[in-house]
Amino acid sequence: MQNKDTKVYTEIGIGNPTLINTEIEYPDGTEIRKPGFQKMKIIDLYFRVWLDRKVYIISTKDVFKIQKKPRTDFKILIGIQGIG
Repeated sequence: MQNKDTKVYTEIGIGNPTLINTEIEYPDGTEIRKPGFQKMKIIDLYFRVWLDRKVYIISTKDVFKIQKKPRTDFKILIGIQGIG
Protein backbone atom coordinates (compact mmCIF):
# COMPACT_ATOMS: atom_id res chain seq x y z
CA MET A 1 0.00 0.00 0.00
CA GLN A 2 1.41 3.40 -0.99
CA ASN A 3 1.31 6.59 1.07
CA LYS A 4 2.64 10.14 0.94
CA ASP A 5 6.14 8.89 1.88
CA THR A 6 6.28 6.60 -1.15
CA LYS A 7 8.37 8.15 -3.94
CA VAL A 8 7.37 7.43 -7.53
CA TYR A 9 9.57 8.09 -10.59
CA THR A 10 8.20 7.62 -14.10
CA GLU A 11 10.78 7.94 -16.88
CA ILE A 12 10.60 7.91 -20.66
CA GLY A 13 13.76 7.31 -22.69
CA ILE A 14 16.61 4.94 -23.34
CA GLY A 15 18.65 3.05 -20.76
CA ASN A 16 15.90 1.55 -18.58
CA PRO A 17 14.36 -1.92 -19.08
CA THR A 18 11.38 -0.45 -20.99
CA LEU A 19 10.77 2.79 -22.91
CA ILE A 20 8.26 3.95 -20.25
CA ASN A 21 9.28 2.80 -16.80
CA THR A 22 8.09 3.48 -13.23
CA GLU A 23 10.18 2.98 -10.09
CA ILE A 24 8.46 3.02 -6.70
CA GLU A 25 10.57 3.63 -3.58
CA TYR A 26 8.89 2.67 -0.31
CA PRO A 27 9.67 4.31 3.06
CA ASP A 28 11.41 1.10 4.27
CA GLY A 29 13.97 1.44 1.44
CA THR A 30 12.62 -1.27 -0.85
CA GLU A 31 12.11 -0.50 -4.53
CA ILE A 32 10.13 -2.04 -7.36
CA ARG A 33 10.30 -1.24 -11.06
CA LYS A 34 7.53 -1.88 -13.54
CA PRO A 35 6.69 -0.88 -17.11
CA GLY A 36 4.24 1.93 -17.82
CA PHE A 37 2.88 4.85 -15.82
CA GLN A 38 1.87 4.96 -12.15
CA LYS A 39 -0.67 7.37 -10.68
CA MET A 40 1.06 9.99 -8.48
CA LYS A 41 0.99 13.56 -7.23
CA ILE A 42 3.66 15.32 -9.35
CA ILE A 43 6.38 17.25 -7.48
CA ASP A 44 9.18 17.51 -10.07
CA LEU A 45 9.92 17.23 -13.80
CA TYR A 46 13.47 16.43 -14.91
CA PHE A 47 15.81 15.60 -17.77
CA ARG A 48 18.59 13.17 -16.86
CA VAL A 49 21.69 12.05 -18.77
CA TRP A 50 23.82 9.29 -17.25
CA LEU A 51 27.29 9.02 -18.85
CA ASP A 52 29.72 6.52 -17.35
CA ARG A 53 29.66 7.23 -13.57
CA LYS A 54 28.23 10.77 -13.74
CA VAL A 55 24.56 11.73 -13.89
CA TYR A 56 23.61 15.22 -15.12
CA ILE A 57 20.16 16.36 -14.03
CA ILE A 58 18.16 19.43 -15.04
CA SER A 59 14.95 19.70 -13.01
CA THR A 60 12.20 22.05 -11.92
CA LYS A 61 13.05 21.27 -8.28
CA ASP A 62 16.88 21.40 -8.14
CA VAL A 63 17.60 23.30 -11.41
CA PHE A 64 20.98 21.61 -12.20
CA LYS A 65 22.80 18.86 -10.36
CA ILE A 66 25.61 16.38 -11.02
CA GLN A 67 25.71 13.07 -9.15
CA LYS A 68 28.40 10.39 -9.05
CA LYS A 69 27.32 6.74 -9.10
CA PRO A 70 29.27 3.60 -8.16
CA ARG A 71 28.47 1.84 -11.45
CA THR A 72 28.78 2.86 -15.08
CA ASP A 73 25.75 3.24 -17.34
CA PHE A 74 24.29 5.20 -20.24
CA LYS A 75 20.78 6.66 -20.04
CA ILE A 76 18.90 9.61 -21.54
CA LEU A 77 15.57 10.15 -19.80
CA ILE A 78 12.74 12.61 -19.28
CA GLY A 79 11.15 11.96 -15.91
CA ILE A 80 8.37 12.80 -13.51
CA GLN A 81 8.91 12.55 -9.76
CA GLY A 82 5.93 12.29 -7.49
CA ILE A 83 4.53 10.84 -4.33
CA GLY A 84 2.10 7.97 -4.20
